Amino acid sequence: ADMVIGDDISEGDDDGSRIAFEWKTEVRKYRRSPTKDKTESG
Repeated sequence: ADMVIGDDISEGDDDGSRIAFEWKTEVRKYRRSPTKDKTESG
């Protein structure tokens, strides 16, 4: 159902924006707890 929006937008642009958005979200997750990240990294 969510993919319906893809009909109006070119798949290339939609996919690129989606990847960028997800990447930013992941970065936020890691920056949320830098101390924990350092500990797990060793």
